Amino acid sequence: MSVFCIWCRSDDIESSFDKATHTATYHCNHCNADGTHLVIEGVAVRVNQQVFALPRPNRHCDVYEQCIRKIPEYEELCTFDDGVTEGFILTGGVFVNRKNAITHAVAIKQVDPKDVHQPTELFSEDVW
Repeated sequence: MSVFCIWCRSDDIESSFDKATHTATYHCNHCNADGTHLVIEGVAVRVNQQVFALPRPNRHCDVYEQCIRKIPEYEELCTFDDGVTEGFILTGGVFVNRKNAITHAVAIKQVDPKDVHQPTELFSEDVW
């Protein structure tokens, strides 16, 4: 049996089961509890678990220029190894990487999959 969100019809659902009360709980990864979507609000770069973000219509290069280059450890942090991840900020400040962002944006119909630059990653140009 498949479970779908009643608001966005996504099947990206997390479930949990409480053994004490014998109840199942389902949560859509694309919606708030009231059915409003967690929309992409801005660009972000995560550097060693610290997230730097700017609102739309900024680009990822703006995050590097306006936020990351100002910190003293810039040269050490930005080696573009496993410590740097580009992505987006959703409503409520949730960080998602480019790969998860494309899946999310398509699921909530924030972008049309026919209009994106790459089908596997989201770019700010795809959203604004």
